[in-house]
Order: sequence, then structure tokens, then C-alpha cells
Amino acid sequence: MRNKDKNSIPVDLIALFLSGEADRDEINRLEEWKSLSDTNSTLFDRYEKLWKKTGTVFPLDEIDVENEWKQFKTKTASSPAGISRSRIITLYTRIAAAVIAGIILGYSSLFLYNSIKFEKVIATGEVAEIILPDGSEVTLYPGSYIKYPKVFKSGLRDVSMEGEAYFDVHRDTSSAFYINAGDMVVSVMGTSFNIEAYRKSDNYSVIVESGEVVVFSDSDLEKREFLVTGEKVIFYRDGDRMEKSENRNINFVAWKTRAIVFRDTDLNEVASTLSKVFNTNIRAEQSVSGNRITVSFENRSLDYIIKTIEATLDISAVNMEDYLIFR
Repeated sequence: MRNKDKNSIPVDLIALFLSGEADRDEINRLEEWKSLSDTNSTLFDRYEKLWKKTGTVFPLDEIDVENEWKQFKTKTASSPAGISRSRIITLYTRIAAAVIAGIILGYSSLFLYNSIKFEKVIATGEVAEIILPDGSEVTLYPGSYIKYPKVFKSGLRDVSMEGEAYFDVHRDTSSAFYINAGDMVVSVMGTSFNIEAYRKSDNYSVIVESGEVVVFSDSDLEKREFLVTGEKVIFYRDGDRMEKSENRNINFVAWKTRAIVFRDTDLNEVASTLSKVFNTNIRAEQSVSGNRITVSFENRSLDYIIKTIEATLDISAVNMEDYLIFR
């Protein structure tokens, strides 16, 4: 094996060897690579642990999430191509009065719903997917609910919810879409976004994946924030104040997509993300919480992910009575 290959990890050879399919020449080449350095020998041990726990081998030190990150940044570009940020803000200022008027009109028209039957869907132990009468799609996090009319009245689409939900709203410029979430109201025409609004929480949040939304205070329609792709707002219930920022949580819809990306992420955050995605309780002891990992998972089981983390970081995951803990 040439010296320039000293730092190149022969993942294919390792996989063949661990699966028992390597021939004599492949075994010799692998042994030669292992003998080049203590680092190589240690890496092989890590791959062997990974194989024993998951039956899978992938490049531990070469996992590249840059592509996923670039795709995410592309999706969350702050403005459409060719349109400046200031121009967007100016546009929002011009339509603000019309939007407010539309909401007031919408609220004044709610009496029309008195004779309309409603549907209420509650996601109990699992994520629930709902198609609304207009074709909009809603995904509910376990423990959440949405209430909506069986038929939307012309010019008004209005729903209420509690908990967490991802909305992919069918675009209809003639009929605004309103989500009533406790003290907060979200207005859209057609876009995709995530709402977290638990009754017992001190604040709510809205994160926009695509399009634009307007977030209002139910008690004061003058208090509002305009959000575009990649932006987030925190709605503080104590004073109906809002705080807008760029969304930096790449896993904010991982509970829906089961696509999880960790990029030099510490174990505390890993545990928190997995707890959310799999609706369970996962923790990390202080002694290992500073460990960091770079890896991505696409629709993998929790058991597979836990075993991969154990093998990668050389730690253990122990099932306690009410939670799982890394130690």
C-alpha cells in the first residue's frame, strides 16, 4: 500500500472483511493498512464495534453532511432570486393594511360557521397526517390536535390547533388561511411552515420552510411579524411580544421527515433531538455530554441510531425505568 494512501480509510475492504467475504489478497491489503499506524488500527476497532452493533459499515470519519447543509441553506434562502431584502420589506409594508383588514373581515365572518360541522383530529401515540378540505396537508406531532370545518366557506379558511404541527398550505390567493393557536394567529396564502404552540408553554414558535407568513397577537392585531423562508419567530405569551430571527435548527422538522443531521453536535443536543423525533426521553450523563458527533440518518430506527452512536463514540446507552441515558 503506497504511503500516500496512509490516511485513506479502506471502507470497502473493512466491510468485506467484517462480512466474511474478503479473499486472501484483500485481507493482506487490510492488514497492511492497519499496520501503517496506531490510528489506523484504532479506526478498524471502531468499525468492528459498529459492525457488531448495527451490521453496517460506513465512513465514520468521512461522513459528509455538507451536501445536506447546502441543500438546507438553499431551501432557506432569505429572499427570492433577484429581489432584495429591502424590496420585500417594502412590499410587506404596503400589503400590511390589506392583510389586517382581511383578518378582521375573516373574524367578523366566523358566525357563518355556526351551522357547519367540524372535524377534530388528535394525534395520540403517533404522528398523524391530515388532508384538509382545500387540499392543504397537516402533520401532527403526537399529543397535538387540529380542528377544522368539513367544508371551508368561500374566501375563508380557518382552523385551530394545539401542540405542534407542520402545515403545507394549498395556495389560494382568493382565500387566506388562518391558524388559531392559543393567543397567536398565523395567516398565509400558500406556504409550508412549522408551528409549536402548547397550552402550558410560556411561548410559541413559527418556523417557515418556504413562502411567507404573518404572525399576529390574537388580542392586538397591530402586533405582527412578517416571516419569509428560513425565518423563525418566538411569540411570548406574557406580553404578546414577538422575537424574529434566522432559523438555525436544521432538524426542526426531523420529527416529521425522520431525516436527522448532526454536524459536530454535542451529545446533549443529540439526546434532545432524538427525544423529540421519537417522542421519548433520552439523556446524556455529564461525563459524556461533551462528546461530539457528525453523522446523518435517513429514516432509521431509534435502535439503529443508538447503536451507531454507541459504536462511534465508544459509549453505552442504558435503559432506565423511564428514560434512556448515554454514559
